Formats: sequence, structure tokens, C-alpha cells
Amino acid sequence: MNKKPLLKFAHISDLHFGKGNFGFSQFLSKRWLGNLNYLLFRRKHFLHDRIQKLTPLFNELNIENIIVSGDVSTTSLYKEFALAKDFTQILKEASKSVYVIPGNHDTYTRKTQKKNVFYQYFSPSFEKNSSKISSFNLKDHFVCAKKLEHGFWLIGMDTTIATNLYYSTGNFTQKIEENLKQLLDLIPKNEKVIVVNHFPFFFQDDKRRRLERGKSLENLLKNYPNVFLYVHGHTHKRSLVDLRHTNLPIILDSGSCSHKTQGSWNLIEIYDDHLEVSLFTWNIATDNWVLKEKEELPL
Repeated sequence: MNKKPLLKFAHISDLHFGKGNFGFSQFLSKRWLGNLNYLLFRRKHFLHDRIQKLTPLFNELNIENIIVSGDVSTTSLYKEFALAKDFTQILKEASKSVYVIPGNHDTYTRKTQKKNVFYQYFSPSFEKNSSKISSFNLKDHFVCAKKLEHGFWLIGMDTTIATNLYYSTGNFTQKIEENLKQLLDLIPKNEKVIVVNHFPFFFQDDKRRRLERGKSLENLLKNYPNVFLYVHGHTHKRSLVDLRHTNLPIILDSGSCSHKTQGSWNLIEIYDDHLEVSLFTWNIATDNWVLKEKEELPL
């Protein structure tokens, strides 16, 4: 008989619900470029009917926790956030706990950032109580946390910023660094932490897409060995890298679950002594999600 995991969750990312806005107002920001990209490319390469088939599969696999690591929208339009909100509401109605953080496309323009549009649709906190840890929230402190089962913690980060034309960078600011350190110091050292951020922290060759001050985040994580897992999106490419030999966590990118040719998501199961990561990809022949491979790492 298979042993039950201590913690089990799905990691999905880069849903990119899109609607397009072709009115004159788009030319007052970089949204015109996003709409042009949507018209020519994204609406053909991101297929959202696949996302709708996730809920019955999550039910079948008894997945109760869902992590969404950003880019639920395409250009931060209200109607795009509404579509994403509807999807997460369906998950919640199926008794799922859903943890959503923003990506760069969810803070697409300065106006969107100033009005905190993302947080008009999604909670800035992972839990609601009066503890010192839960007083941190993504909207005001850019970090938040929730204690999960069996001594595991989930920390969310918002490192998104409105950027100039052609840029999709994030920024791990000094303020976020201070708040993340304070939050990690409140968590017992013998309890394990999962960090979710939209951006990978390691260096990227393309400066237009990287996380600014990513090296500072890397250095901070080295001082907290109880952070054993770092999950992110942004690249649209699924990857798994174990960096524990360098005093860094296991790094997991789920890829984009709505991408036409590279659609994927991860099922993560944590046991006493090991971690299992199952990669699900879209199968055109069956018109559904299928298990492609499973990897096991010791803990």
C-alpha cells in the first residue's frame, strides 16, 4: 500500500487569460504592444480550454492545494482578471485551497500598479488571522506566509513592477529583502519552507526578463537552509534543478499550463524522506492532460 504524502499540491503558472483591448486608451501605455502581441501571437499560442480541464483532473488526483505563480492575465485588463478569478473560484468551489501571486503581466502598466488592480481580484494574504506572521501581506509588504500541514510553510512574494516598453523584469527590492528576512526569522528553523515567486532568482542572459537584485535573493536564501523548495514561472519552460549542494533550494518551474505546444504543470508530493515531482503535459491525441514523467529526490 502506497504511503500517503505529508503534503500534496499542484503548481501551475502563466495562464495568460487574454481578451485584448483595441480602443484608443491602449496607446496611453505599453498596452498597445501587448495587444498587438496578443492579436498576432498569444491568442494562437495560449489555449485556455486546457485550463478548464484541470479541475476535474485535480479532483481525480485528490489535489487540495493549488499554487499559481503569476501571469494570470495578458495585459492586466479587468476582464482578463475576471476570467482568472472565475477559474480560481471554480477550484475553490471544488474545495481547493488556491494561492495566487502576480506576475509581470499582472502589473503590466504603471496605472495597473498604482491602482493595485491584481489585488482587487485576488487576496494579498494566504490566510486571515491575527498572528504576527499573517500580518505580512503581498500588497503592503510584498511577502506573505501560511502554515501548512505537518510543519510546512508557504511563502509568497510579489516582485513585479511596471516596466518600460519591451521589458518584463521584476525587482527584488531592498524593502522586499528586509520583509522576507523578517518573515523567515519568525518561522522555526526546524520547519520547512516553500517559496513561490513569479521570477527565477538566478541570472538570466536576457536583461529584459531577469529579476533585478536576483543575486541578493540568492544570497539570502543561502542563509535559510529550511527553504528547501523555490517554485516559479515566467520562462514558459518546465525545469527542475536541485541546488542543495550549493546551499540553495530545489528549483521548480512548472512552465505555462496554457501554452499550445509546451503546456505543462507539476504535481508535487512531499513525503518524510523524499520529494516526488510529476510532470503533466497536454496530449493532443487524447485532448487531455497526461502524466509524462515522475522524478524523485531525497530529502
